[in-house]
Amino acid sequence: MRELAAGSVFAGHRIDTVVGRGGMGVVYRATQLDLDRTVALKLLRRRDSLTSSRASAVIEEGRLMAKVQHPNVVTVYGAECID
Repeated sequence: MRELAAGSVFAGHRIDTVVGRGGMGVVYRATQLDLDRTVALKLLRRRDSLTSSRASAVIEEGRLMAKVQHPNVVTVYGAECID
């Protein structure tokens, strides 16, 4: 997957800038358009390495992290697989 340009829209989020890059993907600072709030948007780098069982694990991790509420932990607002 190529990186998204600032100003482009992906899955209801306007991309502002790249925050970081790692082995799994890219994290962007983005604006969630429907709620007009700044969020971190993490996109996985390689679609071919994301099997259906791995995709399920990523979604489950998001669900579990969404239950964690602590001032030193990022709040998860959503997790989904998008082609």
